[in-house]
Amino acid sequence: MVLLYCTLDYMGYKNKIDGQIKAFLDRGITVFLLSYNYSEERYFIHEMSKDNNDGTYRTKSQHRKWDRKYFCKLCKAKIQEIEPDYVYIRRMGVTMLYWGKFFKEQANNNLKYIYEIPTYPIEKGNRATMKFLRAIENYYTNNYILPFVDCAPVFCSVENVKILPNMIRTYNCVDIEKFKSMKNIPLPSFDGTNIRLLGVAHYQVWHGYDRIIKSMQNYRGNRKISFTIYGNLNSESIKLKQYVQDNKLSNIAFLEECDVNDYNSFLANYHIAVGCLAI
Repeated sequence: MVLLYCTLDYMGYKNKIDGQIKAFLDRGITVFLLSYNYSEERYFIHEMSKDNNDGTYRTKSQHRKWDRKYFCKLCKAKIQEIEPDYVYIRRMGVTMLYWGKFFKEQANNNLKYIYEIPTYPIEKGNRATMKFLRAIENYYTNNYILPFVDCAPVFCSVENVKILPNMIRTYNCVDIEKFKSMKNIPLPSFDGTNIRLLGVAHYQVWHGYDRIIKSMQNYRGNRKISFTIYGNLNSESIKLKQYVQDNKLSNIAFLEECDVNDYNSFLANYHIAVGCLAI
């Protein structure tokens, strides 16, 4: 049995998607991943396949400019190439405007189509532009996507929320076996003069990390404060990196990778964890 997994950002949601892939593999399903990722101001196609036969990943990347239509065409071509039994598509946002015809065209074949909505109900946002885009997405999802898919797994952010007939309520897909217990994390030494902050997020403008960076820039006290930001490369991180570089802020560091198998040791290096500050 073969499953094609299509997503716009594998690297940004790697732990969750890997958890899902592991669940499929545990049931003897071969998985092909097709993703559109952002890196170094360019998008690239990331292909990965894995099965239980040899336990290894086979990857291939191709850089190109951002093109919403292209990714849809690529998924069609991959379906013809590998002839999967299932096609699993993670929420596409407004990119789905190019997928309505795709689902309608595929409705009569023998494949099973699954459309995942990671956060349901889909958040409305707090800006006029975002509210407008979310309204379009909700309307399009309900009228042009859900009627043509076999099921839609949803991760409900509100208890007792009413779901549609072909939705399946499910839970966070992070593979907890990859994370060791966090109960015994040793506390870092603290002498009152050095304070190390850590932010771990698929960060966007609403995380407000720019506020911390600018506050640290204006700080005139005697303590040495550093801020390490761990997250995937995207337009917001590029902006923050550029600001840090332009202002020569040596106490701000960016990480794009962290070994989850040694996560406790990673966390033990910091005194304060920074959450979402802008909302």
